[in-house]
Formats: sequence, C-alpha cells, structure tokens
Amino acid sequence: MNKGALKHKTNLFVALVAVILLCVICSGFCIAFADNGDDNSINIVHITDLHYYPTYMSYKQQDPKYDSSAMVDKSKLESKLIVESSMVIKKLFSDILSMDENGETPSRNNSLPDYILVTGDLSSDGERVALIDIANALRDLQNKIRAKGNVNFQIFVIPGNHDIANENATDYTKVQGERIASVNRNDFAKIFAGLGYPNMTDGEAASYYANDEFDNNNLKYLPYDSDKRYVHSENAENIEFAYMAMNDWDSELGIGDLCYTAKCPDGNTFIAIDGLVSGEIGGRVSDGVFEWLNSIKTSSMTDNLISMTHHNVLQHFTMQEKWSKDYLYSNWEEVRDFLVNLGVKYNFSGHMHANDIASYCNDDGYNLYDIETGSPVGYGASYREAKISFKQDGSSDLKPTSRITSDLTHTLRTVRDVDVSVLLDDGYLVKTYTNIYSTNISVDGKINNLSDYINERLYKDMLDNVIDSIIKKVNRENTVDLILGYVENNLGDSGLLDKLFKDNKDSLRTILSNLYNKIQSETLKDFVYTGNKEFLQGEENKLRAYLYNFVSSVIDIETAKNYTIQNLFVDSYTTHLKGGEGVYLPANSKLKESIEWMQSGELVRAIVNKINDKNNGITILIQRILSLI
Repeated sequence: MNKGALKHKTNLFVALVAVILLCVICSGFCIAFADNGDDNSINIVHITDLHYYPTYMSYKQQDPKYDSSAMVDKSKLESKLIVESSMVIKKLFSDILSMDENGETPSRNNSLPDYILVTGDLSSDGERVALIDIANALRDLQNKIRAKGNVNFQIFVIPGNHDIANENATDYTKVQGERIASVNRNDFAKIFAGLGYPNMTDGEAASYYANDEFDNNNLKYLPYDSDKRYVHSENAENIEFAYMAMNDWDSELGIGDLCYTAKCPDGNTFIAIDGLVSGEIGGRVSDGVFEWLNSIKTSSMTDNLISMTHHNVLQHFTMQEKWSKDYLYSNWEEVRDFLVNLGVKYNFSGHMHANDIASYCNDDGYNLYDIETGSPVGYGASYREAKISFKQDGSSDLKPTSRITSDLTHTLRTVRDVDVSVLLDDGYLVKTYTNIYSTNISVDGKINNLSDYINERLYKDMLDNVIDSIIKKVNRENTVDLILGYVENNLGDSGLLDKLFKDNKDSLRTILSNLYNKIQSETLKDFVYTGNKEFLQGEENKLRAYLYNFVSSVIDIETAKNYTIQNLFVDSYTTHLKGGEGVYLPANSKLKESIEWMQSGELVRAIVNKINDKNNGITILIQRILSLI
C-alpha cells in the first residue's frame, strides 16, 4: 500500500470519528434541552375496564341459597371481580390521589397526573345504576385532584362494549337475578357529564335522574367517600371541546356519535373515539368518524395528538386478527392508517384486560403505538402511569414513570391492600377457607395481594367452570337442535336434499329424540357417575355425565410432572394478561416444559388415547350408538 493511500484512509477514519463525536455531542445537547423543557411533558394515568358493579345489588354469600344463585353462575364464568369491584376502585382512586405524596404509591416525580384517560367498560354489564355510581366516583376524583392544586386537571371518558345497550344488565339481589335498565348513547353522555362530555348544571341533573338515583342510600358501599350520592364537576374551562353530535341534548345519538376532541392549552389534543357496535363484543370505526375528524383537524387540533379507544388499533400478538378478532376494530388497519396520517403517535386502549404496547411504522417512517392496559378488577389488578415528553420537532418519547411489583411490566402499577371489611361485616363476603370465593383475606379484612386473590377467585378453576357451563347444556332438546341445525346449515337454501330435509324435519326430530333416549337407557345402562356434581346425577343425565368424565380426563392429562392441561390453560392465559409473553415464559419452567412437550406431538398422542379409551372414550360410545341404528 502506498503512503498516499494510507494517508487518505487515515484522514477518512479521523473524519468519521469526528462526525460520530459531533453527533454524540449534539444528541447530548438535544436530550438535555428536551429534558429541561418541563412544559413539553405531560403525566397521564390510564385506567380501563373498571367493570364496576354495585355491592348493594349483589347476592350475599352469607345467604344459605348463595350457592344456587344467579350471582354464583355469573361469577364462575367471569374474568373480573364483581362484588369486590367497588372496594378495589375506591382503593385505586385513593392511590391516584396520593401520587404527589411520599406514601405507598407516589409517582416517580411525586406529581399528580395532568390527565386520566378512561377507555371504556366502566360497568359490569351496562347497568344504568352502575354507570351513575362510577361517573360520580370519577367526578369526585376530578374535584379532589383539582383541590390539591392542579386546577386544570381533566378526566376523559369513552364507553366500552359493556356500557351501551347491554341486554345483560342484571340486579343480583334476587336468587335468580332480575333484568334492569341499561343505557343508550344519550344517557351515557349525560351520566358522564363533565368528564369529557358536555357539562350539566345541578338543575339539569336533578331533572334527569330519578329520585332513587339521586338519594343518599348505600353510601358506604360506593367507590368514593362522600356524604351525598350525586357529585357535580365540570370540564376544565381552558380546554376547547369539539363534539361530533352532542351539541343538542335532545338529538338521538347513533354509531360513532360519542366521539369528541379536547384541545388543551399545553399544546396537546385528545381524540376520544366511539367505535362501538351495539350488542357486539367487536367494534368498528365508522366512515362518519373519519370524515368528522378530518373536517375539524385545522380548527380543533394541535400538533401533539393522543387518541383513546376501547378496542385495539394494532395487533398485540401474532394472528390476533384471527384468534381474538373482537378485540380489534373490524377495520383496524383502516383505523391505524387514518390515525398515523392524522398525526397521532400514541393511542391508549383496553378491552382485552391485558398489558402490552404494540408498535407500527408506515412506509414514510411515522410511528403509532397502541398502549393497552389491563383491568384493575382483573388479573394483575393493573393501571398505567405514563409520561409523554414532546420534543421541539413534534416527536415524543413515552417514558415509564411507575414503580411496580416484580412481575409486572415497568410501565404498570398494581392495586394492593384493598379493604373489604365492610363486605365481610355485612355478609357480602364470607371469610372461610372452604369457600374459594373469599380466601386470601387478612385478619384485618384486607386483600393485600390482589393479584393472588383474583387468581384464586377467578382463574384457578376457570377451565373446569367453562366445561361445567357447556356440559349443563347437554340435554335431549339441545342435542337434537344442534344436530338439525348443523345439517341445515350445511345443506344450504336450495336443492333436492334441502327440500327433503325441510319436509321431514319434524320426523327427524322425533327419530333423534328417541335415539337420545335409547343412548341413555341402553348404550349407557351400565354407566354409573360417581362424582358429586348435582347436575350430573340421575338416569336422565347419563350422557351428560359420560361426556363430562371424558372431557375431565382430557384436561387432567399431565403435560409436566404434577402439571395438567388445566394448569397449562390458566398459566398461559394469565401470562398473556400480564403482557410480554416472551419475557415471562422462561420464568415458569413447567409452562415452558409443557409447550415443548406439546410441540413434540405428545399432546395429540395423549388425546387420541383418551378418545380410544375402552372405558370412557368417544370411539366406544359412537360404536355403541351405531349399533342401535
């Protein structure tokens, strides 16, 4: 190599080092400049899926009929607390109110939030009375945070799929439960007045609410401390709101009409999106919402845009669109692209009761983050504290500011030390170690570790409870309807076979009913159920009991030593709810071992062996049934 070439390469190297050092120095100045710009940072608390249910509408555990009540049937299939929800939410709001103190839950910078985003499913099943209670609790929290000096603090609320036109709204004070009033979109906007939706005067509130919705009964069970039920609060005066269709209380609100924007003086604009489809778990953002947001972009939005939705706007795991499509908007890709093009970088969502942050970058290099937070009354008992710092160029970084327990992601908090003593004193909970519904309560009436309590209360026997609910539907009428429905759906609406089927449907129903009876009396005449479940007892329930035994034998298959499919199901589900599946997987050695065992094909082999079992298999049952025909 000649000296000239060597000198040239040396100069290039020196120049490269100089450029790198210059970039580092400039980056340092930029970071320092950005971090010193306190006015460009906002503190947000994200809470979602509160699923509040009034304690005073619950069936008491101390009642002798509790085990046969509709309350128990609902509880066994729930992934969230019911009777305890009021006390959990009360503690949650207390923790948020103490974030500026050096107590057990201060924020990292010891400051109250500037905004709280509440992204839907505020009620258990859309009960009007539940929505009224939780709206009052939120207004009470809003007033108390403002009273501590943050006078422009604001809570923004949107509805979830459980909140609007829910036909399952139920009062459980009666053994079998009783359907009660739910709400439409107009009611929701009025009930949550001052929480993003238009203000109501005290006079307007007195005219709107019924007397019993305005009384001061059951105050000790409410999720807020107050000497009166109704709490008045208004939207912050310095925030400019724009509403898609709520400029007239008397106009009937339809799909998408609960959308609004909030233009704040600190340079941020919050976009609240109503993408609910009445009566559906899934959702869809309508074309009208896109058109409206585009039309007000210049007049009602700043450069820093933050949106809030109930449903996810990005996939949070591979194939979510296929396996859990109802947790995404049905037009989620269109929503995603619209938000990115609008200038939104952060969207806060809920619905799945899981904790995760999904990201997307389009071809032009613009990012969108969907920040999904779990439920305070579901596994993990979580809520999220986030700090968003906006740089001068309009970009921003999400900075986690929460102090959390060791098994939660670093952006999350968990509700702890929930006082349920009033529920114990009044019989809504009974503290016994034989009752799975109320264990893990300390001597002083507190649930110290809410995550463990919820795990035992809701998830420990979840799969078994789901199987119970399905097997209970096995009877002659349902089985015959299932078979006939399957045949009819596969024949289509035309053709000779379809006509022949419809002409002889009643005869086929009789034949199948007789066959069901013969299976019970002849095929299973020697089968004896030896368990203790009441719904499987008796000669009329032999097929039901046989199928239950088979399914139970499958979920009891060991996937690792002393670790069954039921354990695998619960641990997989709760790991998903925690968030960061890949992070938590190695921590549970049996879960990891079980997944490897399944991938080897051993699970298929084990299930086939159960199907072909000569004593309680499905193959032998089918053979015996065919011999009757």
